Amino acid sequence: MSWALPPALQQVHGLVAADAPWPRPDETQRLDGAGSWLDLASASQSGRSQADSAVAHVRGAGNIGADVDVFENTYTGDAQRMDDGARAGALVATGTTVAVVLKTVWKYVISSASWRC
Repeated sequence: MSWALPPALQQVHGLVAADAPWPRPDETQRLDGAGSWLDLASASQSGRSQADSAVAHVRGAGNIGADVDVFENTYTGDAQRMDDGARAGALVATGTTVAVVLKTVWKYVISSASWRC
């Protein structure tokens, strides 16, 4: 099933069709998704550096006791999860980008092969 613009909107869309194709190609949507995954990975890394700063402040304030030990042990696990999340986001973005590139190359190969026949 495909979506179609109503006839009245098709004329309006014709004014911007070169800059904003509709419907957008699948590859563009996937690349947008890959960019979102990279943004998520970056945000996770940024959150980790901000959290590290806050943890350093707690450690540097001379706090001692069982509560601080529990906090430090818990943060170590949380920091690892933030690192894992950033790495996972970057891997998904990379995999998605590679899939889009391979699909685009495959479309080119198929279209140029059928053109020569």
